[in-house]
Amino acid sequence: TLNFIAEHYMERITVEDLLPYARMSKSNLQRKMIAYTGRPPLQYIQHVRMKHACILLLDRTKSIDQIANETGYSTSCFNRLFFKKFNMTPSQWRKENC
Repeated sequence: TLNFIAEHYMERITVEDLLPYARMSKSNLQRKMIAYTGRPPLQYIQHVRMKHACILLLDRTKSIDQIANETGYSTSCFNRLFFKKFNMTPSQWRKENC
């Protein structure tokens, strides 16, 4: 399941999409993901996306729009979730970390 997420994080993924890979019920997957990663499945996917976004932000040739798209978000959703997680915009993060 974690490998599937790592390979497909940029796509729209629902918990139901994970069930064939997890080979368990939705509630069991929720419990196991929290036990193993500390996050429920959708929060874990968001975490993976944001981790990859930070790596992509180090490449100044990529626009914020491109990075949002490559991590599976619309630009507005990406900016909102990024700010919620890091308390700064992607542009601010880039300025401070590049």
